Amino acid sequence: MNKSDSLVIRAVQGLGYTVDGDLTFATINAQTAEQLQGLGKQARVIIDLAQVDNADSAGLALLIEWQKKARRQQTELQFKNIPPQLKKLAALSGFNRLQDITEAPDSPEAA
Repeated sequence: MNKSDSLVIRAVQGLGYTVDGDLTFATINAQTAEQLQGLGKQARVIIDLAQVDNADSAGLALLIEWQKKARRQQTELQFKNIPPQLKKLAALSGFNRLQDITEAPDSPEAA
C-alpha cells in the first residue's frame, strides 16, 4: 500500500492527533471515526491535518462525525491545517462550522 491510498491517525501527547495520508472514500471505514480515543478525557483536542494529501466528501463527513462525537463527550475539538479542498467542500455543503485554528497567527511556542 502506498501513501496515496493509506490513512494513519496518531495520538500526540499534549496536542491530540495527527492525520497522515488521504481522507477519502478509499481510506475511511466504519472504524476510522472510532480512532479518537482521547475525546472526553481532555477538555480540548486538536487534530492536525497538515499531512493530509487528498480529501473528498468522505473526509468532510469524518470531520463532522468527530465534531459530533466531541460535542457528546463535552470536548472542544479544533482542526489545524485544514486542506483547501476540505474547506471548499465544507463551504459548498453549507457546513460553516469547520474552522481552521491556524487562520490566526501561530504562537511562538508552535514554531
